[in-house]
Amino acid sequence: MNFRSKMIVLTILMIVVSLFIMPACAEAKKITVGHGGLADYESINKAQFQANNGDTIVVSSGTYHEKIEIQRNVKLIAKSKNPEDTILQSTEIDGPTILIWAHATNVTIEGFTIRGYVDDSGKQSFTGISVTTGSNIIRNNIIENYRYGGIHSCSGNTIYGNTISNNGYGIKGGLSNSLIYNNLITNNQYGMKFYDMSYSTIKSNRFIDNEKFDILFNGGKGNWIYNNIFTNVNNENAAERTNFWNVTKRKGTNIIGGDYLGGNYWAGSNETGFSQTCEDVNYDGFADEKYRLNFMSFDYLPLVALDEDDVSSILSEDEDKGSLKNLFASLLNALSKLFS
Repeated sequence: MNFRSKMIVLTILMIVVSLFIMPACAEAKKITVGHGGLADYESINKAQFQANNGDTIVVSSGTYHEKIEIQRNVKLIAKSKNPEDTILQSTEIDGPTILIWAHATNVTIEGFTIRGYVDDSGKQSFTGISVTTGSNIIRNNIIENYRYGGIHSCSGNTIYGNTISNNGYGIKGGLSNSLIYNNLITNNQYGMKFYDMSYSTIKSNRFIDNEKFDILFNGGKGNWIYNNIFTNVNNENAAERTNFWNVTKRKGTNIIGGDYLGGNYWAGSNETGFSQTCEDVNYDGFADEKYRLNFMSFDYLPLVALDEDDVSSILSEDEDKGSLKNLFASLLNALSKLFS
């Protein structure tokens, strides 16, 4: 056997041996968190520090007073799937309740009430969820009582199915290449504010009773904003002419129950919004005129309800739910102070 043949055989042997001695890759596992000693951990933070990339942390119902710093690619899931059952209660005024670090991606946060702390002076916690990396999912949570923002996020994330209320900003950040849909954003000072945001989609959200405005862009381009309900007439597009406020007319149930997708539903106080006062002579579910946001931005297919009472009941139902929820939260806060 010549030298070259010997080297080939030796290389093959080394590869075979390495396959036997190489440690097996850790398989993704489920880690449980809960009170009462039946779970793997009682602390969410301790669980995620012990987790490996790809693990799922399942949290049982209860209230957890801690600040979560997610440093691995994990799924953080509330077991009950009902956000009111599993509460992450902030313990401090400064910083976020949940921080997703820059080296963590493909993180999922699902099924929690994430609630800010309110001190004796009435000052609220800073941020609910702060996301510093992309490819993450925030879904089906209640996020409330943060003076800065319910969610502050960078680009490349998906945010859907959340109820975001009683915050300074509902959602804020530079969320380019992101998808934001099916959220209820209500009773915040500002619904959404984005800076340098491009090529994202914002659809099928309900903006109810946000004080200053529902949505504001500061820079960016190529965003699609359609099939939303807006109730604040002070929406602006920051003079950006390259965002799109409607898709072409297409078959599909829209957010107010019509048969076609197009633009957005523009409501206002005392039913004075554009979609509530415009004409729809041919009863196709779209206004006969385009809606002008500012001198460069238009919704060319504003939605119109064939039965305005249907939309009014939706809006009043959301307001009632929000009022009752805020009243209940206030009572709980008062009771906690009384017995602390």
